[in-house]
Amino acid sequence: MIISILLQVTASASLGNAFAGLQSLLFQVLIYGIIPIFMIFATILRYSIKYFQEKQQKFTFKFIGEQWWLIYEIMRYISMVAVVLIGLVLFWPGLYLNTSVVVPFQPLGFDLFALAFLLLTLNSNRENDKLYNTINRLTLSGTAIYLIGTIIFIVCPQQLPLSQGVIYNTLSQVWMQVTNTINSQANMPLTIFSIYINIAFIIIYIVMIAHPEYIGKALKIF
Repeated sequence: MIISILLQVTASASLGNAFAGLQSLLFQVLIYGIIPIFMIFATILRYSIKYFQEKQQKFTFKFIGEQWWLIYEIMRYISMVAVVLIGLVLFWPGLYLNTSVVVPFQPLGFDLFALAFLLLTLNSNRENDKLYNTINRLTLSGTAIYLIGTIIFIVCPQQLPLSQGVIYNTLSQVWMQVTNTINSQANMPLTIFSIYINIAFIIIYIVMIAHPEYIGKALKIF
């Protein structure tokens, strides 16, 4: 009887560890793989509108041109929706406490990207060039900031190999300190600061949704 209970407990613990490992792996794939891909795709689509417009005008049949533009609009919107929906699960408000993210780059990059998406969603005037350019700049800025953190984590080694050179070893230690500083699991104060940034952006989003007229006033200021 006791042996059976111990086996059940061991099996439950093993399943729990396996589930936690899979969850962590899924988060890493989403944070460092899926989100950057969709961000880059959305940014490219935002800045390639002239190409799609010129291509649309070359179609002989108006119906085909309309379908071409519709596909472009759907791809551009869905790519941004995918980033926002995944990011809501991973970054708000501070759910990344249990996994390694590059702070404050990735949370801040997502916040700016989400702000661009919200402006796009609340924008009823599609002919507003200033608002359109603002959305483009926010999309590009959010993507660039996010990618900086992603590249640092994936491409750059977390710790440089030691050698006999004093200068090299000093640089290695400095670099290790930098990577530890921007790792959410190794620098809790900066992680908490990133959470505060998330909360500040959430307040901005709520105000924008409740009072869309503030968007026009803000654009006049900037």
